Amino acid sequence: MLAAAVLAGAHSISVGFDEEPGEYRWAVVRTDSGAVRVTVLSFQELWGNRPDADGAPLFSWTGHPADFGRAVRDAAEAVLKEHGLAGYKERWAEHDFPSQQLELLRSYIAAWERNR
Repeated sequence: MLAAAVLAGAHSISVGFDEEPGEYRWAVVRTDSGAVRVTVLSFQELWGNRPDADGAPLFSWTGHPADFGRAVRDAAEAVLKEHGLAGYKERWAEHDFPSQQLELLRSYIAAWERNR
């Protein structure tokens, strides 16, 4: 999960989401101050392997890594609460709910909060 990688100390990471005919990409970069900058980019081509700089920015946010982690955790928990495991599988037929990744994210958030 993207947010777990951020809390584990990744300097930069990006994840693409297919949206035929294009792609949305979340690009996350740790700044010199230790904050993270999250940018959502749009690309016209799916699987175009274009660099982040070629994407059209749709959204940008800069903040504390733990705030990003908590926001992703809260969104994942809301999806799970709304759909449940079976409902998630029914709606996203090719994928199970990422329960292990959510648990990993929760553990990273707890570690960040202990080390404040």
